[in-house]
Amino acid sequence: MDGFVEEHGEVIEAGNGTAKIKLQRHASCDKCGACGMGKRPEIAVVADDRIGVEKGDIVMLRMKTGQLFKAAVLMYTFPLAGLVLGFLAGQRMALWGGLNPNSAENFGIFAGFAFLAASYLTIRWWDRRYALGTKMRPEIVEIIASARNHSDRILK
Repeated sequence: MDGFVEEHGEVIEAGNGTAKIKLQRHASCDKCGACGMGKRPEIAVVADDRIGVEKGDIVMLRMKTGQLFKAAVLMYTFPLAGLVLGFLAGQRMALWGGLNPNSAENFGIFAGFAFLAASYLTIRWWDRRYALGTKMRPEIVEIIASARNHSDRILK
């Protein structure tokens, strides 16, 4: 059985069946830093909008934990495997080519980083070709507070 991860956020852009949502980072994000957002308190994500939200709405997002796990494996395991395999392959090729062990290690390090970069380029190509990002996109499931109702309360 597949569970769900739910988050609340504010719509900052809406249209064409998608919406850009501003989310508050959790304390656990400070320790990770994987998304590259640094110490910024907010992140923005694109979500599928099947209920018709407007800018300023507060909404609930839902994403299957299986999709989240697949995205994490793709973005972390694949590049790490590329780094390790590139280092090992590069070092072996350098030793086989007659380089001394120190030079072979340096060549392995270079090859590892080249494989790492190639793995990210492969993920990017795969995403563009097969639209992985749209398959792993969260979905807006509920409007918690409407922008129209909120603006009415402010004017009163």
